Amino acid sequence: MRKLISILLVLAMIASSSILTASISFGADFQTYYVDSENGDDENSGTSEEAAWKTLYAHSEHEFRPGNSILLKKGGTYSGTFFPSSSGTADNPITLSSYGEGSAPLMISYEHQPTVFLLNVNGWIVDGLEFTSLEKDGAGIRIEAINGRSHSDYSFPVPPEVIDEPGNPDQPGEPDQPGEPDTPAEPEGPTPAENFKAFIEGIRHSFAEAWQEIRDNAEWILGLEEPESYDMTYWDTLPDDFIISDISVKNCSFHDLSFYQASNITSGCYPVKINSSGKGSKLENITVSDCEIYDCAYGIDVDGISREFDPEFFVSEKDSYNRNIVLENITVRHTAYGALLFGAVEGGVIRNCLTQDTCLYDDWFTAPLWTHHCDNILIENCEVAGSKNWKDGMTVDFDGWTQNSTYQYIYSHDNICFMKSNNYDSVTDNRNNTVRYCLSVNDNKLINMTAFANASKRLPFSERGKFMDNFKFYNNTLINFAPTIWGIMKNSIVANNIFVGGTSGLSSVSINISKNTKIKNNCFYGMAPAVGATKNILCDPGFVGNDLNDRDSFKLSNESKLLGRGITVEDDMGAVDFYGNELGSSHNIGCYDGDGEAAGKDSPERAFTFIGRIVLWLKSLFTKWFRL
Repeated sequence: MRKLISILLVLAMIASSSILTASISFGADFQTYYVDSENGDDENSGTSEEAAWKTLYAHSEHEFRPGNSILLKKGGTYSGTFFPSSSGTADNPITLSSYGEGSAPLMISYEHQPTVFLLNVNGWIVDGLEFTSLEKDGAGIRIEAINGRSHSDYSFPVPPEVIDEPGNPDQPGEPDQPGEPDTPAEPEGPTPAENFKAFIEGIRHSFAEAWQEIRDNAEWILGLEEPESYDMTYWDTLPDDFIISDISVKNCSFHDLSFYQASNITSGCYPVKINSSGKGSKLENITVSDCEIYDCAYGIDVDGISREFDPEFFVSEKDSYNRNIVLENITVRHTAYGALLFGAVEGGVIRNCLTQDTCLYDDWFTAPLWTHHCDNILIENCEVAGSKNWKDGMTVDFDGWTQNSTYQYIYSHDNICFMKSNNYDSVTDNRNNTVRYCLSVNDNKLINMTAFANASKRLPFSERGKFMDNFKFYNNTLINFAPTIWGIMKNSIVANNIFVGGTSGLSSVSINISKNTKIKNNCFYGMAPAVGATKNILCDPGFVGNDLNDRDSFKLSNESKLLGRGITVEDDMGAVDFYGNELGSSHNIGCYDGDGEAAGKDSPERAFTFIGRIVLWLKSLFTKWFRL
C-alpha cells in the first residue's frame, strides 16, 4: 500500500511539474503593462489600469519578458521614441497594442524620429496603433538588425510634457479625422491630342535621362574607374551571422509622415522601415499586414546587404539577404515616392495590396511595387493605380539582380507605364523572372521597356554586360498601352498575350538586342503585330464588355476566337487565372482562362482618330522598311 501511495505521489509531482512548465512556457510570464497618457503616472508600476504609466518612451529600458503585453489606452496621445532592448520569442512574443474604448492610440513622431524603434530585438507584435506627426516631418516604425550596434549608441530627444492635440499637419491643434485619407479629385480623361503630347514628352524624358547618365558615368562605362575599398579591421571582430526574427506589424495606420523630397528621404523618415546592415546582419520572418498608409513620403521600405551597395559584407543571396518578409493586405495612397519596396530579400511576398496615386514626385527613380537585389519574390493579387513618376512609375519592375521572381494577378491601370527598367544596366544579372495573368489598362505615358540606367560605380568592370535571362511574359492582357520594347533579353518568351492598341495608334510591340527570344501566339488588335512575332492571332479578342474602368469587361465571351488557343509556356503556369478560374490542361489567350461568358456590351471600340491612323500607317511602313 505504501509503495502504491509513493508511486501516486511521484506521478502527481511529475504532473504538477509539467503543468507548471507549460504555464511558464519557457520563461513567459504573460504580465500586462498599461499606459494611459491622460491619467497615468510614470512612477506607477504599470501593472494595472489603475496604476498605469503615463508615457511609453520613458519605459524603453524596462526589462520586458517573452509573453508580456504593453497596452496603450485608446483615445490617448503618445510621443517620443519607444526603444526597447528586450526580446520575445516566436511562440511568446512581446505585444504592443491597446485597451479600452475609442479611437486607436495616436503615436506622434517627435523631431523626425520613429515612434517605435525595434533594434536588434526578436519576437515583437505591434497591433492596432495610429502613427502620424504634427508637421509632416516624422517616422513611424523602424525594424533593424545591425551587427555591432547597441542601444547605447543611440539617443533620442525627450518630447515636451504636453503635446498639441493632433490635427492637420499644416495647422497643429485643429482636429483631424484619423484613418480617412485625402480623397483625390477625379481626373478628367485625356484627349487624343493630350495622349500624343504626353507620349512625346515621355520619349523626351527617357532619352534625356539616358544621355545624361552616359555623360555622368563615362569613366566607369570605359572601365577606367576602380571600385572602392574598405578597412575591415573592426568588422572582422564581429560574428559572421547576426539574425533578428519574428516581428509583426498589423492593423496599424500611418499618415502625414515625412512628405519630403528625395534629398530628405535618406533621414529614414518612413512609415515602416525594415533594414539590415553590417557584417552578417539579416532579418527573418517579418510580417506587415492589414495596414493603411496615406499622405506620406514613402510606404514600406525593406532593405539589406547587397553586392552592389555593400560588396564588403555581401557573401551570397542565401547568406546575406533578409528572408521570409511578407507584406499583405496593405493600402498605400498618395505618396511622394514608392509604395512597397523589397531590397535584398529572399523568399518575400507582397500580396493583396492596393497602391493608388503614388510616386507623385519625379525627382528620383521610384515605382509603386519593385524589387532590387532579390531572389524568389512573389507579388500577387495587387491593384496598382495612378502612379505619376516620369522617371519610372511602372507597375512591374524587376530591378537589378532580381531572380526567380513573379508578378501575377496584378490589376494595373492609369499608371505611367506597365513595365520598365527590368534590366537597368549592363551589370545586373536578372534571370528566371515571370509576369503572368495580369491586366493592364491605360498604362500609356512612357515606353514599356527593359532599359539601361546608371550602374553601380562600386563594382569591377569585369562584372558588367549581362542580359536578362529566361524571362517569361505570358497570358497577360494589355489595353491601350504604351509602345513596348523587349530588349537585353535571352532565352525568353512572350506568348499568349492580348495586345489591344489605343485610340492614338501609338501602341506597338517590338524586340531588339536579344538572343533566342520568341514572341509567339499573341493576339494583336487595333495595332500592327510585332516584327519577328510568329503564330499571330489578328482579331477582335471578343471581350464581354467595353468599360475601361471595369476589370470584368476583359473576360472572354463564349464566342471569342481566343478560347483554347493558348500554348503551354511552362509545366507550372500557376493554379488560377487573373479572375480566379482554375487552370486546366488547355489555355486561352490573355489573362482570362475560363470557358467563356455571356457577352454584355460590345467589345471596346478601336475607333482611331485621323492622326492616330496616320501614325499607325507610318509606323508600319518604317517597321517594314527598317525593321525597327
